[in-house]
Amino acid sequence: MNQITIIGNDAEAHYTQNGTLVVTISVATKESWKDADGKWQSRTHWHRIVSFGRQAELTRTLTKGSYVMVQGAVRTGEYEREGAKHRIVEVRADTIGKLDRAERRAEAEGGPDPGDA
Repeated sequence: MNQITIIGNDAEAHYTQNGTLVVTISVATKESWKDADGKWQSRTHWHRIVSFGRQAELTRTLTKGSYVMVQGAVRTGEYEREGAKHRIVEVRADTIGKLDRAERRAEAEGGPDPGDA
């Protein structure tokens, strides 16, 4: 099992031929490091997260920028479009949990972080 923590974006929903809901979200993780000159560098990685059925119902309720923890299996596949082969990597989500970020909530409400009291 793979476990990653990511920032989520808009969800895309559709149904399979047998009526199962499938929701796909794009999420980003950021990697930071110091280079040989001691300057900070960073790189953003985008991940395709796919959820099905009941988990998809919950995933569909996420709003853009939600801080989430995803647990699932990494899957790879290939498809062909206009004569070109494409490879995809996705996480088949077993669970997607929305994490509470008190400091973001406090900023949105215009008040102090409850942990600062």
